[in-house]
Amino acid sequence: MRFVPRRIPIATLIALALCCAVNSGLFFSGIQLGGLKELIPQAGNKPITLPAVIFSSAIPVLLAGLLAFVLHRTMPKRAAIVWRIVVLSLSALSLINPFMIPEASNNTLGVLIMMHVALAGITVFTFGMQAMEEVWDEEPEAEPAV
Repeated sequence: MRFVPRRIPIATLIALALCCAVNSGLFFSGIQLGGLKELIPQAGNKPITLPAVIFSSAIPVLLAGLLAFVLHRTMPKRAAIVWRIVVLSLSALSLINPFMIPEASNNTLGVLIMMHVALAGITVFTFGMQAMEEVWDEEPEAEPAV
């Protein structure tokens, strides 16, 4: 797999729109389930709001697009695999963050973990489908023996 540089911005915009829409839907579902009412100490003891969800969904996707572009420029043959490793590793590490909310309910933890998994899944899938192409290295034809 290899990145196609002209498709990276398109994949970024598609992933951005999908992640914001899905996480907004999860946010409203979480509110209806009685979760997401805890105060976040890192945000000045304020509850989670929709603009914060959209902003927190947009930044990682934009950074993933920037990383894809930089990796393609620096190591074009290995950029896709390195990108996937970095994105999936950071996504796994981001799952720790919801557990740092003191006294978070199970509903809140479940919704936040679903948001993190949705963001990672949508980003990796969208970039895989839109910004990468499979490259088959063909062996050169041998010249006939005389």
